[in-house]
Amino acid sequence: VFCVLHEDRFIDILICKIGTVAYYIPGFWMGVVLVLIFSVNLGWLPSSGAYDVGRAGDIGNRIRHLILPLAVMVCTHLWYYAYMIRNKLLAEIRKDYVLLALSKGCRRGEIVWKHEESITTTSHITGGCMSSAVLGRDSLQGLVFTTFASTTGKGAGTLYAFNTETGEIVWQKKLGSYTWCSPVALYTDDGQGYLVIFDHTGVGYLFDGASGLLMTTLKLSENIEASPCAFGDLIVIGTRARHIFGIRVS
Repeated sequence: VFCVLHEDRFIDILICKIGTVAYYIPGFWMGVVLVLIFSVNLGWLPSSGAYDVGRAGDIGNRIRHLILPLAVMVCTHLWYYAYMIRNKLLAEIRKDYVLLALSKGCRRGEIVWKHEESITTTSHITGGCMSSAVLGRDSLQGLVFTTFASTTGKGAGTLYAFNTETGEIVWQKKLGSYTWCSPVALYTDDGQGYLVIFDHTGVGYLFDGASGLLMTTLKLSENIEASPCAFGDLIVIGTRARHIFGIRVS
C-alpha cells in the first residue's frame, strides 16, 4: 500500500529493487547466513532440530526452533505476494470510478463526510452498519444507500439514502426488524432505479430509490441474513433455513 501511494517515487523504486533482490536470494543460502548470524555468532537461536534433547514437551523451546525456518520461508516468498498486491492495487486505482472521484476533488484518505447512528444492541443481536453500501446510477445518481441494524430498543433496522457529496440524509425508512443484508439496486430499461432489501424475519421491501416510497413487501417466513443478488429483474436470496428463492420483480 505504501508503494502504491508513492508510485514511481524514490522510496517506491528502492523498496521494489530491494524486494526483487531478496526474492532471488536462494532459500538455502539465506538459511545458512541466518544460522551463522543468530546461532553461531549471537547464540540467540538454535541452528537445527525441532527441539532440544529432552525438551520435547516444551512449547517455548519448539517455538524458538521454528523462528529461523519460518523467517527463511517468509523472506523468500514475501516479495512475490507483496508485488502482486501492489500491481493489483495500482490497477484498481486507475479504474474510471477512481479517476472520476479524483477529478471531482476527492483525495486519498480524506474523510469527505460521516454519519453517526445511535444503536441499541440486545442479547445475541449485533447492531450497527452490517451491510455494504450501494452507489446509485441513472435516476439514483448522486445517492448512496446503506442500512443500520438495531436502531431502536426492539432491534429494528433503518434504510438510509445519503447524498454522496454532502452526506445529507435524502430519505430514511424504518424496517419492521433489523437487517444484516445489503440492499441491491434494480434498474428499468429507462434508468428508473429501485431498491430491494430483506430483514431477518423474512420480509422483503421494494422501494423507489429516488423518493424512498415503499412500493410493495413480500413475506417469505424465513430468517434472512444474506444479501440478495440481482439478475436483471430476478432477485435471488438465501435463508438460514437453507432455502433459495428466486423472485421476479415486475
